Amino acid sequence: MSCSKPALGRLTETYPAPEAYVEFWRAHPALTQAWTDDVEQYVRYDLTGEPGSLRSRVAAESARTDGRDLLASGDRTAAALGRLTSPTPLLRAPAGMFGQPPGMIPAELAAYWQQRVPALEVQTIPETNHYSILFSQPAAKAVAGQLAAD
Repeated sequence: MSCSKPALGRLTETYPAPEAYVEFWRAHPALTQAWTDDVEQYVRYDLTGEPGSLRSRVAAESARTDGRDLLASGDRTAAALGRLTSPTPLLRAPAGMFGQPPGMIPAELAAYWQQRVPALEVQTIPETNHYSILFSQPAAKAVAGQLAAD
């Protein structure tokens, strides 16, 4: 399967062996420059099923439902952000699911909410994307710094 196929499409794909799934992810444009042993361990953890029909353990219907809920939750999200009173970090990646800008939280959207919610502390983790913000050393250091500050 091509790395450019929509993200939900990959959830129904099957792979003959763990190595095929690892190679799919290793070639993913958001991970080619960010591949580490930790990423490989996560990719192998994500794999489930029987040899010959291995697949992601993410349920496609659950991902669709979560996506619909997220798109319909603007009012709830705005209300929750408006109730913030304590400093609250929001770590964002400048690039998205395929390693290209914009990120899942575009800079303009982050700035919009930071201006309206003084407690929101937006921090952009340079050179990260939708995936690498979870695995990169700079992101891990930023998260650890936020946790240690509390």
